[in-house]
Amino acid sequence: MIRLLSMLLLLGVSAFAEDPGALAARGDFSAAAEGFLEQAREAEKKGSLDVATPALMNAASCMKMSGDISAASLHADTVRLWLGETPEANAYLEWLALKGSILALGKNPSAAVPKLTEALGMIDGGRGDDALEVDVLNDLGIAQSASGEHAAAMVTFDRAAKKLASNNGSTLRARQNHLVAAYQAWTELELLLERVQEVGSWTGDLEQQSNEAREKFESSLAVALSALSGYDSKEILAMHLRLTAAMASQRAGRVSKASALYGESLRIARDLGSREFEASALLGLAEQYQDAGRHKDALELLEATRLIEGDIGPSQQARLEVLTAESRFALSPKADATGNAIRLAIAAVESIRSDLARSQLVSDLGRGFREFSGRPYLLLADHLLLLAGSDGQDDLRAARDAIEGFKTWELNDFYRDDCVNLALEQARNLDELGDPEVAVVYIIPLDTRTELLVGHDSGLRRFTSPVGSEELLSTARQFRYHLESDYGTYRYLTEAEALYGNLIKPLAGHLQGLGVKHLVFVPDGALGNIPLGVLFDPARECYLLEDYSVSIAPNLSLLGEAPDEGEDRPLLAGGLSESVQGYPAIPAVDRELTAVSSIYPKSVMLKNGKFTSDAVRKNILDLPVDVVHLASHGEFLGRAEGCFLLTHDGRITLDELEGMIRPKKYVGLPVELLCLSACRTAAGDDRSALGLAGAAVKSGSRSVIATLWYVDDNAASDVMTRFHRTLMESPKIGKAEALRRSQLYLLNQDRNTHPNLWAPFVLIGNWQ
Repeated sequence: MIRLLSMLLLLGVSAFAEDPGALAARGDFSAAAEGFLEQAREAEKKGSLDVATPALMNAASCMKMSGDISAASLHADTVRLWLGETPEANAYLEWLALKGSILALGKNPSAAVPKLTEALGMIDGGRGDDALEVDVLNDLGIAQSASGEHAAAMVTFDRAAKKLASNNGSTLRARQNHLVAAYQAWTELELLLERVQEVGSWTGDLEQQSNEAREKFESSLAVALSALSGYDSKEILAMHLRLTAAMASQRAGRVSKASALYGESLRIARDLGSREFEASALLGLAEQYQDAGRHKDALELLEATRLIEGDIGPSQQARLEVLTAESRFALSPKADATGNAIRLAIAAVESIRSDLARSQLVSDLGRGFREFSGRPYLLLADHLLLLAGSDGQDDLRAARDAIEGFKTWELNDFYRDDCVNLALEQARNLDELGDPEVAVVYIIPLDTRTELLVGHDSGLRRFTSPVGSEELLSTARQFRYHLESDYGTYRYLTEAEALYGNLIKPLAGHLQGLGVKHLVFVPDGALGNIPLGVLFDPARECYLLEDYSVSIAPNLSLLGEAPDEGEDRPLLAGGLSESVQGYPAIPAVDRELTAVSSIYPKSVMLKNGKFTSDAVRKNILDLPVDVVHLASHGEFLGRAEGCFLLTHDGRITLDELEGMIRPKKYVGLPVELLCLSACRTAAGDDRSALGLAGAAVKSGSRSVIATLWYVDDNAASDVMTRFHRTLMESPKIGKAEALRRSQLYLLNQDRNTHPNLWAPFVLIGNWQ
C-alpha cells in the first residue's frame, strides 16, 4: 500500500511530463518516483525545503513500491536530515512510518520494528489517524513475519484488520498478510517436525505446535474468504486476496477450493478485461495441473496465457516460461524443444534478476528460489547431462556453467545484495585450475540420480550415482545429526559409508589415476552442512581426509586466485572466554588466543572486555592485518539476518564484517585468512550452509576456516593452534593441507577419537 503525502505545493517547481501522482495511482511507480524526485530537486535548488521534503518522501515511497529498496532508504535518510534536529511532530510521524515501511522490506527487517513501534506510540498519543495506524500495523507485521516472528505478526495483522470497517481496503491487505504469516508459521513448523522425525530425535510438543499452527492457518484462510464475501469482488485488493487464498489452498492440499478460487478469479478478470489478473489465474491453474502431474493440460493453459503475453509484466512472463520449461522437461527431457524452453526460461528470469535482487517483498506463497528463479538452471544442467556422455566436453562445460550460475544466484538470493557480483569481478577461469593435484567435484542431486562432475586441468569427467536427491540429502542430515548430537556413539558410520559409496566410490579410480591430492567440493543443500572429510571407505577402513585434503566452495567462480607467498603475516586475534549475553563461557579460548598470537611475529590480541565490535572494526581497518582469528560464538542460520559473531558488547553481522574486511581488498591489502573457531550452522536447515559460505564471499577474505558445530573448546584450541603453527612453518603446503595435518594429528593420537572433536573444521574458499 502506498501512502502519498498531499502537501505537494508545486509553485515554482518545473513541470513534469505527467503528474507523478497519476503515474503512481495507476501503478507506474518507477516513472512516478522520477517525477517526484525531479520536483524535490527543483524545490531544493530554490531553497524550498517545505516543498522538496514531501516530494522526496513521495519519491521514496514510489521507489519502495517499485522494489528499489536501497534507493528508497537513502532518500528517506535525506528527508530526515531536511526535517532537522527538532522536526514538526506530524512530519516526523510520516517519516517514521515511511522509513519503517522501507526497512520492513529490506534485508534486515527487524530494524523496522523500533521505528514502527515509535510511530504507533505517537499515534496512540493522538497523532495521525486510523488509516495511518493500519498502514503502520501492516508494515510492522511484515517486518515481524520477515524476521521469523510469525505469531507476533499475526497478532499485529489481526489488530490492523479489526481497526477499520470490514469493507476498507487496508482490512483486505491485513487479511492477506495474516494469511501469508499463518501459512509461513505452519509450514516452517511442519518442516522442522519432518527434520526432527527424519533423524529419529525426540519431537517433544513439536507435533502439537504444528497442528495448532495448521488450525490457525485454516482459520486465517476462512476469515480471508469471509472478508471477500463482503467486498466488491472486482476491486484490485479483493483480486489479490482471492489469488493469494487460491495459492494458499493449493499449498495446503485443498485442491478443489483452490480450483474454485482460481476459476472465480479467471471469470472476474475476464469480465473486467484485466489481462494481468487473467494471466495470474491461468498460471495458478497451470501450476496446479503440474503438481498433479497433468503436464499436457498445464501446457494447454500455458499456451492460452502466451496468447496474452504482450499484456503481462516481466515477472508473469518469467513465471510463464519457467512453468513451460518444467512441463516440457517432465514430458520429454531430452527434446530440443525442451532445451529451447529451458533457455527461454533462463533468459526470462535473468531479465528480472535485478528486480528480484532489489525487491524484499514478503512471500506471496509462491515458490522459493529453487522452485522458481533457480529452477531453470537445474533443468538445463539435467537436460545437458542426459544428452552428454561421460566426457563430452562441450555439454559437460555447459552443464557445469549452469550449476555455477545457479550457485551464484542462490547465494545472491540469500543475502540480497551485490556481494556475489563484486566477487565475480575477479572470477577465476574454470578451465584452468593451474594445479594438476587439485580436482573440483560438483555434486548435483537430481530426482532420480546424483550427477558428479569432476573438473581437472585435463578436462571434465562425469560420473553418476543411482541415489536420488531425497534419499541423498536425508542421509546427509542424519549423518550431521549423529556426528554432532550422538557424541560417543558410532551411528554416524552407517551414513559415512553410504555417502562414501554414493559420492566418492564412483570416481575414486579416476582421482587416483590423475594423482589428485586435494578435493574442492561444490556441494548442494544439506551436503554443505557436513564435514565431507569424514566420509568413510569401509573396504580400506579410512576416512576421506586420510587420502585427500578437502575444501568446499559455494561455487568455484567465487574463488580468487592463489595468494602471494610471504612470511610477514600480521595477525588479529580476538575472542571471548567469558559468558556474555546468555552464551556459555569458552575457557580454552584464553589458551587458544595466547598460543595463536605467539606464532605470528606481529599480532594484536583482543580478549573478553577488549573484544568489542568497535575494537574489531578499528583494528581490521587501521592495521595491515593478513590473518583474522576470532574465537567467539557465531551463528549461521537459514536467514541472512540470523548470521552473526558474538562480541563482548554486541554482535557483528556479516554485513558489518563485510564493511570491515572487504575495503582492504580494494586497497591491495586483502585479508588472506579468516578463522572462526567457535561457530555453528543450524543442523537440519539446508540453507544455513549459505550463511557460512557468505562469511567467505561477503568478507572478501581469500579463505575462511570455520566450525560446523560447537566443538569441545580444548579440541578446538589444539586443532587451531597446530593449524597456524603448521602453516607458518610450511607455508607452501597451503591452508587445506595444514588443516588436514592438524585434524589427523588429533585422530592419530587415538584412532577411536570420535570425529565430533576433529571433524567440524571446514575450509571455505581458496585452499592454497
